[in-house]
Amino acid sequence: MTQDRFLRDPIGMLMLVLSAFILGYGGVGWIETPFRIKFFEAWAGAIFSGIEVIILLLPCLAMIRRIVSDDFYISPSRLTMPVVLLALYMAIIPFIRMTFAEGGFRIPMEANFVPFFIIMFFTWRLIFHPSDVRLMVWMLIVCIGFRCVEGVAIWFSNDIIWGLLTGWRDGLLLSLGLCGALFAYVIRPEGEEWYAKIRKALYMIFPLVIFVFIASMRRSYMLGLVLTIPILAFYLKPAERKRLFRILLLVAPLFIAAIFIVGADRFTNRISGITSPGEESSAAWRVIEYYNVYRMALERPLFGWPWGFAFINYTGIELTWLNILIPHNVYLYVVMRSGLVGLVFFIWLIWRYVRLSLDTVRNTPSPGYRFLALWMASATFLVVTSGITNPVFASKLIILIPFLMTLTSFLPGAIRSNNKGEKKSLAYYHDSADLFVKERNHSSF
Repeated sequence: MTQDRFLRDPIGMLMLVLSAFILGYGGVGWIETPFRIKFFEAWAGAIFSGIEVIILLLPCLAMIRRIVSDDFYISPSRLTMPVVLLALYMAIIPFIRMTFAEGGFRIPMEANFVPFFIIMFFTWRLIFHPSDVRLMVWMLIVCIGFRCVEGVAIWFSNDIIWGLLTGWRDGLLLSLGLCGALFAYVIRPEGEEWYAKIRKALYMIFPLVIFVFIASMRRSYMLGLVLTIPILAFYLKPAERKRLFRILLLVAPLFIAAIFIVGADRFTNRISGITSPGEESSAAWRVIEYYNVYRMALERPLFGWPWGFAFINYTGIELTWLNILIPHNVYLYVVMRSGLVGLVFFIWLIWRYVRLSLDTVRNTPSPGYRFLALWMASATFLVVTSGITNPVFASKLIILIPFLMTLTSFLPGAIRSNNKGEKKSLAYYHDSADLFVKERNHSSF
């Protein structure tokens, strides 16, 4: 079985444990939680912590393990070239420009964002093979369940009514928990035992996911869900679309109950704050930073500003308690640090990610893989849409999003024909115990 690749040696087991840990740990900020481990929190007021140590350790372990096992093949991905160009224009060039502008060497806070995103993109591909798809799915489900457990623990440990899990990573995980259960109802197992187990697990945590999601009130992902589910409905068969509408009606009372538990007035005030930014500090800050970054982009439109340059405040309004380096909009951040040139490469990455996800939806060999394709496509559209109001390269999204990209790249239909027409295919063979993957065209990436 695919798990044996990790359980049969100490390095593999260590990598699996560390991978699951960084996917699901932390991100609650100042809120009291019984699951906090000091070593893995920010050190000395900075953002570097034990989590970043693990991020740097994992690729080293993965390379050692591949050398020992004489395994040097990495499954190709359509996202590799855009990610490489992103590394050049959003990490290497801004760092060099900062060094020359400041006349000295330093490691800025932004070194923890795009560079670690790039590291994790290649690290996940070093650790996992396409045959590990089901294992990766279970890791994702475990992380969603753990975040829900911590959310409930925070509910009972703090004098707060909402804002249980405020991290961007947590918003995406909870949204995936919701989408996973919905699409699991839409796609029936039809005898696939492994998928039936995944389906059951998502059903079991679904009520808890609803409560923690509502109580966390991540508006970026609420908006993302409102946009994502109708988009993917177009890719469903008529019978599947009917089941989607049916399950949405059936679970509506659970969402309403969660809203009343949290407090209907608090919930509506939080949501309506988007339409009245002058009355809510978080929404007001977004308007201010959007305007400031827009003005900065006009001054340096082609290549943007080096790392370390904070927002230039053109408004005269001060809200200094929020981040002044990374706007709550990933597209604006790309323009700010790499200009229109970097934005072109970032849009190319997003376009390829979307096309990759939709190709997996169209090319599914079984109900279980159709479910996984739709689930991962929901993650893709959540990233794209929520990026309008959140910093994708901040927080622990730099760990989760590359994981989701890797998982999507391993699904059937992800590898397309190259320019010469030679097929880079994954031949999938199924039995009741495991998935065996036979890879052809052994290119490096």
